[in-house]
Amino acid sequence: MPSQVSSRHSGWRYDPDNTRLICYIRGTAVLLVDDATADITLNNSNGLSGFGGATGVAMTDDALLALGTGDDQVMLLRSTELLTGVELANVIVGSSVVGTIPANSLIMSNITASGDFVFVAQTGGDSIEYFRADANVQEFVVNFESNDINFRVESEGNANAIFVDAGNDRVGIMNGAPGVALDVTGAVTSSGIFSADEWQTTGGGTATQSTDKSAAFTLNGTTGIITMNNSSLGAGDESVAVWSNSSITATSTVVVCHAATGAGNAESYAILVGAVASGQCELVVSNLTGGALTDAIQVNFVVFGGASS
Repeated sequence: MPSQVSSRHSGWRYDPDNTRLICYIRGTAVLLVDDATADITLNNSNGLSGFGGATGVAMTDDALLALGTGDDQVMLLRSTELLTGVELANVIVGSSVVGTIPANSLIMSNITASGDFVFVAQTGGDSIEYFRADANVQEFVVNFESNDINFRVESEGNANAIFVDAGNDRVGIMNGAPGVALDVTGAVTSSGIFSADEWQTTGGGTATQSTDKSAAFTLNGTTGIITMNNSSLGAGDESVAVWSNSSITATSTVVVCHAATGAGNAESYAILVGAVASGQCELVVSNLTGGALTDAIQVNFVVFGGASS
């Protein structure tokens, strides 16, 4: 701004050397119209420092932009830190519950009771609400009107760290195409009780024993079906087969039972798990009858991971 003129002077003055038109009020330049840069600049004490040209609209630090006849919604660039619990006139009011705000932060505030912030975008000619801060019920709501609008949160290594499939009412964790209500890709840890009406383990497989019921075999996975060899097992005898499974750890619990899909009578056999070690366990089959049996029995299994502490 040009220097002040007589304290009694008010009005417009043209500066032909710099092609500028200047407005004075009581000797203070309050407005400058610059023909060379196509800018209009207001004195900084008025909040706005300029608009027009390539700079758009610029506001000085700590200048309040208010909307509404009662200044209901306001925006302010705070130049200095505002500590927790400190109110700021016309911006943070009442007994505030606001954390420390660092310097040079943009503050958006609704100072009318129960007013909301609503974010709307036009899609295909129609305005659709994407999310809102609902002050009346103290909620932050995405997709308030239940439109088919997906919600996605990216992490550094996954584009779908959290993904809400609105059209199918499903949520994916590290999964952009959830197939059920909650579809998690990766391990899940809970420090509390995990409750479910129904439990189903995936990642199953099948294996068939090669020569006899004591022959070692490999079947990886947390669930599946083992078909035992139909070799003869004498009355009262038992067989012990080493079962290699990369899903088994030293602290795993392996549950087995006789499958009705296979041969033989479930009451004729006792099937249990022997020693459990990292990567393997023993599958023990006992003949409970008074005669030899030659059934290719089938065994269902589930592996539960465990921890020592």
